[in-house]
This record gives sequence, C-alpha cells and structure tokens, in this order.
Amino acid sequence: MAYAGVSAKQREMAKPIFLVVDGSANVRDGIAQELCGEFANCRVMTAATGEEAVKTVGPGSVSAVIIDIDLPGMSGIEATRRIRAASPRTPVVVLSIHEEKEYERDALAAGATLYVGKRHLRRDLLSALRTACASGAATEPPERHDERLDGDGLATSRGAATKSPPRR
Repeated sequence: MAYAGVSAKQREMAKPIFLVVDGSANVRDGIAQELCGEFANCRVMTAATGEEAVKTVGPGSVSAVIIDIDLPGMSGIEATRRIRAASPRTPVVVLSIHEEKEYERDALAAGATLYVGKRHLRRDLLSALRTACASGAATEPPERHDERLDGDGLATSRGAATKSPPRR
C-alpha cells in the first residue's frame, strides 16, 4: 500500500483497533487471533465484562467492538446501549449463542450494528465486522430500528435508525 503524503502518525491511526468483550478468555483469544490473521497490523484489546467495555470505549478509541450478549454483571445489550451513547460512531457487533429473534431485536434496538450467532461465528464474524466498520462508522445511535435478516442470518439495522438526525 502506498502512503504518499501520509505521515507515520496517520498510518498508525489507520490501523484498526478492536475491542473484544466476552466472559470466556478462550473465546476472546480465539476472536483476537482471527482478527489479527485477517486485518493487517490490527490491535486487539479485550474485556471480560460489560462494565470494562463501557469504561474502555470513547469517541475514536476503537475501530469496532465485538461483544457477547451474555456477560457477567452488565449484559452485552446494556453495554452496547452505553457504548453507542458514549461513542455514537463506533460500530458494535453483538455475538450470541441465542438464536431467538427477540435477542436480535434487543441488540439492534440497543444500537448494535450487527448481530452474529456464535453457532456460525467462524464463518460470519469477519464479514460481519467488515460490514459493521463500513456502515457503522457513519451511524448515530438509533431512535428505533427496522430489522432485516440477510441470507446468512445476520441481523442488521437499516432505515431511519442509521441516519444522523438533522442539525438545527
């Protein structure tokens, strides 16, 4: 990749920084390995609880958050809501073992950019993360969500929920 006219600091800032939040160290480590294998020069931070995640994320602090729905203490849903309130442009991919639609709806209503079932985590996470980073970085926290399930079973938000409110 050519970096003509781009400073070393700008190149460093362009490296993706991911926050992986899961109660299991094995899951966190596995996701971190997948991310580092796919995204050149990425940096992965980890947290075991929703509270840790909320304290870690601020505007521009991470490129995306990958968070489990079932966490000790604060749920991944509540953590997603707080992360999006504190950092509206940070994409959040919610992971869950739950396949029931209400979990997807709750995650999207809380501001998740995408919902990925853990059953298909290896297959779906990297493509979901690319989608989240491409679309989530330009979104504001939702006031409401319309839900769409794509062909791979990934739940995404769309419509009015992904548009920034008009400036007054």
